[in-house]
Amino acid sequence: MTHARRFGSLRIVAALMLVALAAVVSLGSPGTARAQDSSVDIVDFAFNPSSITVEAGSTVTWTNSGNAPHTVTAADGAFDSGELANGETFSFTFDEPGTYSYHCDIHPDMVAEVIVTEAAADTGDDTTSDDTADDDTELPDTGAGTTANHGAPYALLALASVLAAGGLLTTRRRPAR
Repeated sequence: MTHARRFGSLRIVAALMLVALAAVVSLGSPGTARAQDSSVDIVDFAFNPSSITVEAGSTVTWTNSGNAPHTVTAADGAFDSGELANGETFSFTFDEPGTYSYHCDIHPDMVAEVIVTEAAADTGDDTTSDDTADDDTELPDTGAGTTANHGAPYALLALASVLAAGGLLTTRRRPAR
Protein backbone atom coordinates (compact mmCIF):
# COMPACT_ATOMS: atom_id res chain seq x y z
CA MET A 1 0.00 0.00 0.00
CA THR A 2 1.44 3.38 -0.92
CA HIS A 3 1.99 6.16 1.56
CA ALA A 4 -0.74 8.28 -0.07
CA ARG A 5 -3.34 5.50 0.17
CA ARG A 6 -2.44 4.74 3.79
CA PHE A 7 -2.68 8.44 4.68
CA GLY A 8 -6.03 8.70 2.89
CA SER A 9 -7.37 5.70 4.83
CA LEU A 10 -6.25 7.25 8.11
CA ARG A 11 -8.04 10.47 7.20
CA ILE A 12 -11.26 8.57 6.56
CA VAL A 13 -10.98 6.67 9.86
CA ALA A 14 -10.27 9.92 11.73
CA ALA A 15 -13.27 11.59 10.08
CA LEU A 16 -15.57 8.71 11.00
CA MET A 17 -14.32 8.81 14.59
CA LEU A 18 -15.10 12.53 14.80
CA VAL A 19 -18.61 11.97 13.44
CA ALA A 20 -19.16 9.17 16.00
CA LEU A 21 -17.92 11.44 18.81
CA ALA A 22 -20.29 14.18 17.67
CA ALA A 23 -23.21 11.74 17.71
CA VAL A 24 -22.39 10.46 21.21
CA VAL A 25 -21.95 13.96 22.62
CA SER A 26 -25.17 15.24 21.10
CA LEU A 27 -27.23 12.36 22.51
CA GLY A 28 -26.51 13.13 26.15
CA SER A 29 -27.41 10.71 28.93
CA PRO A 30 -29.81 8.01 27.74
CA GLY A 31 -31.13 7.04 31.19
CA THR A 32 -32.69 10.29 32.40
CA ALA A 33 -34.83 12.72 30.46
CA ARG A 34 -34.65 16.48 30.79
CA ALA A 35 -37.39 18.43 32.53
CA GLN A 36 -39.13 19.46 29.31
CA ASP A 37 -39.75 15.83 28.31
CA SER A 38 -43.20 14.50 29.13
CA SER A 39 -43.36 11.17 27.35
CA VAL A 40 -42.11 7.65 27.97
CA ASP A 41 -41.91 4.84 25.42
CA ILE A 42 -42.50 1.24 26.40
CA VAL A 43 -40.15 -0.76 24.18
CA ASP A 44 -38.74 -4.28 24.44
CA PHE A 45 -39.78 -4.82 28.04
CA ALA A 46 -38.37 -1.52 29.33
CA PHE A 47 -39.57 2.00 30.04
CA ASN A 48 -37.53 4.52 28.06
CA PRO A 49 -36.39 6.68 29.73
CA SER A 50 -36.30 4.80 33.01
CA SER A 51 -36.34 8.08 34.93
CA ILE A 52 -38.03 11.33 33.95
CA THR A 53 -38.12 14.64 35.82
CA VAL A 54 -41.07 17.01 35.43
CA GLU A 55 -42.53 19.97 37.32
CA ALA A 56 -45.67 19.60 39.41
CA GLY A 57 -48.72 20.02 37.20
CA SER A 58 -47.06 18.27 34.25
CA THR A 59 -48.65 15.40 32.37
CA VAL A 60 -46.59 12.36 31.38
CA THR A 61 -47.78 10.16 28.52
CA TRP A 62 -46.64 6.56 28.10
CA THR A 63 -46.87 4.86 24.69
CA ASN A 64 -46.59 1.11 24.21
CA SER A 65 -44.31 0.87 21.17
CA GLY A 66 -43.68 -2.86 21.57
CA ASN A 67 -45.67 -5.91 20.53
CA ALA A 68 -46.32 -7.26 24.04
CA PRO A 69 -49.04 -5.80 26.29
CA HIS A 70 -47.86 -3.75 29.29
CA THR A 71 -49.21 -1.70 32.18
CA VAL A 72 -48.03 1.50 33.86
CA THR A 73 -48.78 0.93 37.54
CA ALA A 74 -47.64 3.16 40.42
CA ALA A 75 -46.06 1.35 43.35
CA ASP A 76 -48.23 3.40 45.73
CA GLY A 77 -51.42 2.91 43.68
CA ALA A 78 -51.58 6.58 42.56
CA PHE A 79 -52.18 5.54 38.93
CA ASP A 80 -52.75 2.43 36.83
CA SER A 81 -53.11 2.35 33.07
CA GLY A 82 -54.65 -1.06 32.81
CA GLU A 83 -53.38 -3.23 29.95
CA LEU A 84 -51.95 -1.26 27.02
CA ALA A 85 -51.71 -2.94 23.62
CA ASN A 86 -49.27 -1.89 20.90
CA GLY A 87 -49.79 1.77 20.00
CA GLU A 88 -52.01 2.57 23.00
CA THR A 89 -51.19 5.43 25.37
CA PHE A 90 -51.80 6.35 28.99
CA SER A 91 -51.43 9.82 30.54
CA PHE A 92 -51.26 10.98 34.13
CA THR A 93 -50.90 14.48 35.58
CA PHE A 94 -48.53 14.80 38.53
CA ASP A 95 -49.79 17.53 40.86
CA GLU A 96 -47.62 16.85 43.92
CA PRO A 97 -43.80 16.90 44.11
CA GLY A 98 -42.16 13.60 44.94
CA THR A 99 -40.72 10.46 43.40
CA TYR A 100 -43.25 8.09 41.86
CA SER A 101 -41.95 4.57 41.28
CA TYR A 102 -43.91 2.46 38.82
CA HIS A 103 -43.77 -0.90 37.11
CA CYS A 104 -45.55 -3.17 34.64
CA ASP A 105 -47.97 -5.56 36.38
CA ILE A 106 -47.51 -8.10 33.59
CA HIS A 107 -43.68 -7.90 33.66
CA PRO A 108 -42.67 -6.98 37.25
CA ASP A 109 -38.98 -6.60 36.30
CA MET A 110 -39.95 -3.51 34.28
CA VAL A 111 -39.50 -0.62 36.74
CA ALA A 112 -39.01 3.12 36.38
CA GLU A 113 -39.73 6.43 38.11
CA VAL A 114 -41.12 9.90 37.63
CA ILE A 115 -39.46 12.61 39.71
CA VAL A 116 -41.77 15.58 40.24
CA THR A 117 -40.22 18.87 41.33
CA GLU A 118 -42.03 21.92 42.62
CA ALA A 119 -43.41 24.12 39.87
CA ALA A 120 -41.55 27.36 39.35
CA ALA A 121 -43.34 30.09 41.27
CA ASP A 122 -44.70 32.89 39.11
CA THR A 123 -45.58 35.77 41.38
CA GLY A 124 -46.12 38.26 38.56
CA ASP A 125 -44.30 40.86 40.70
CA ASP A 126 -41.04 41.89 39.02
CA THR A 127 -40.29 44.73 41.42
CA THR A 128 -38.59 44.74 44.80
CA SER A 129 -39.53 46.81 47.85
CA ASP A 130 -36.10 48.44 48.11
CA ASP A 131 -33.02 49.01 45.98
CA THR A 132 -30.76 46.73 47.99
CA ALA A 133 -30.33 43.11 47.07
CA ASP A 134 -29.51 40.37 49.52
CA ASP A 135 -28.53 36.76 49.00
CA ASP A 136 -32.16 35.58 49.25
CA THR A 137 -33.47 37.72 46.38
CA GLU A 138 -35.17 35.65 43.66
CA LEU A 139 -34.93 37.00 40.14
CA PRO A 140 -37.79 36.54 37.67
CA ASP A 141 -37.41 33.73 35.18
CA THR A 142 -36.81 35.41 31.82
CA GLY A 143 -35.86 32.22 30.05
CA ALA A 144 -32.30 33.43 29.56
CA GLY A 145 -29.67 31.25 31.13
CA THR A 146 -32.01 28.38 31.88
CA THR A 147 -31.34 24.72 31.20
CA ALA A 148 -32.82 25.22 27.75
CA ASN A 149 -29.47 26.68 26.68
CA HIS A 150 -27.28 23.96 28.18
CA GLY A 151 -27.35 21.91 25.00
CA ALA A 152 -25.79 24.71 22.93
CA PRO A 153 -22.14 23.80 23.72
CA TYR A 154 -22.81 20.19 22.77
CA ALA A 155 -24.48 21.23 19.53
CA LEU A 156 -21.51 23.45 18.70
CA LEU A 157 -19.09 20.61 19.47
CA ALA A 158 -21.08 18.27 17.25
CA LEU A 159 -21.12 20.84 14.43
CA ALA A 160 -17.37 21.48 14.76
CA SER A 161 -16.71 17.72 14.67
CA VAL A 162 -18.78 17.28 11.53
CA LEU A 163 -17.05 20.23 9.85
CA ALA A 164 -13.65 18.88 10.84
CA ALA A 165 -14.61 15.47 9.48
CA GLY A 166 -15.66 17.08 6.23
CA GLY A 167 -12.29 18.81 6.00
CA LEU A 168 -10.51 15.50 6.54
CA LEU A 169 -12.47 13.85 3.77
CA THR A 170 -11.60 16.41 1.15
CA THR A 171 -8.51 15.57 -0.80
CA ARG A 172 -6.14 17.87 -2.57
CA ARG A 173 -4.63 16.42 -5.66
CA ARG A 174 -1.14 17.50 -6.39
CA PRO A 175 -0.34 18.24 -9.98
CA ALA A 176 1.82 15.61 -11.67
CA ARG A 177 5.47 16.55 -11.91
